[in-house]
Amino acid sequence: MALFAAVVACGQPRLTQQELVEAYEQALAATKDRAWADWTAHPGALADAVGRIQRYYENVTQDSVEALTGRLYSADAYLCDTLHIARGAEQIEAYFLKTAERVGVMEVTILGYSASGPEVYTRWRMTIAADALDDGRPVTTYGISHLRFDHEGKVILHQDFWDASAGFFEHLPVL
Repeated sequence: MALFAAVVACGQPRLTQQELVEAYEQALAATKDRAWADWTAHPGALADAVGRIQRYYENVTQDSVEALTGRLYSADAYLCDTLHIARGAEQIEAYFLKTAERVGVMEVTILGYSASGPEVYTRWRMTIAADALDDGRPVTTYGISHLRFDHEGKVILHQDFWDASAGFFEHLPVL
């Protein structure tokens, strides 16, 4: 998911590691009391939540972003893909709309998931092709996302963990 979003990050100021850590810690604190934690009592709810994430990222287009972002992300959601931070469903939608303009092919497959209390973790593989990335050839990367959902089943925290240097920067001609 992060590599897909990273295509938009070209030209934007790179966040420092300290800025990323501070933003994540603030988001963890802000969502702690609102996060759904009863996954064991409702095992189907976890599969449904992960399924909504999969559907959102498996074929991202401008139409799908407009149709699905407000259904997936809460109005005050936090998203960090390691290259960019977006706060709120409106910023997340704008970010992915801009990204969708620049992506030719994008496939995300969730390879596994687990939950511990309110924490949901997904392991994923992403293949993306964009003109600005490795001359348009598909690039594949792997990552993990840390998610929290609210009681309505919407994402309130989405933090990606992946190696941006191997998954993205090494494929840019300038770098």
